[in-house]
Amino acid sequence: MVPLNISGGSLSRYIIRDDQPGALQIMSSEEKDHGKYECVAENTIGTDYSKPALLYVKVRRVPPQFSIPPPPIVDVKLGDDLNLTCVAVGSPMPFVKWRKGIAQEVTPEDKLPIALPAPPTNVRVSEITATSVRLTWSYSEPEDLQYYVIQLKPKNANQPFAEISGIITMYYSVRNLSPYTEYEMYVIAVNNIGRALRVPVQSTVCSGPSDGSATVPWLGFRDMTSDVSGIFNN
Repeated sequence: MVPLNISGGSLSRYIIRDDQPGALQIMSSEEKDHGKYECVAENTIGTDYSKPALLYVKVRRVPPQFSIPPPPIVDVKLGDDLNLTCVAVGSPMPFVKWRKGIAQEVTPEDKLPIALPAPPTNVRVSEITATSVRLTWSYSEPEDLQYYVIQLKPKNANQPFAEISGIITMYYSVRNLSPYTEYEMYVIAVNNIGRALRVPVQSTVCSGPSDGSATVPWLGFRDMTSDVSGIFNN
């Protein structure tokens, strides 16, 4: 945990309310406010810490779409200048770049904004019980990440993915799984531009009996970024 800056006066978004001593107020919440917060009580006798409170800032996300697409056909005389207009909207606001054909990029590199984050790597599964697994992963890219997201659902189930957001460590214990059930699990990195491409790494977990008498009978793992697969036996 990192101490909050609550001494910045009007420049700080974190304020301890005068009318409610001990109440923290966050002004104009931002996506980077995602994370765990804890209250610390101190006196001359000692110090006590509250259980962490997870703050999740909901962000409206809309995939890019063109509000003003370029014209399908343009004629220009040899030697004349030409302007091609293209406007896209979405949330977060997308950026546009141009390319000629498939391979030739015509937007200069110094004109490109910060990109979406790369996917996490080296996903590992450990501490497997009847109803939980521990996921760990690595991230060595230089981007300033905000948090990670884990998505999961029973394999082949006709239902949306459940989502665990606001993870600020490179490990997490997923709990409340159903015994003898295969799961699809995905780890996604998030920065201030948005999320990495969905499902960069996939794990499939089959949990064991509810009484905890045995561990998972098998675990399949596939890293889609390197196209390497394997089976790990317990």
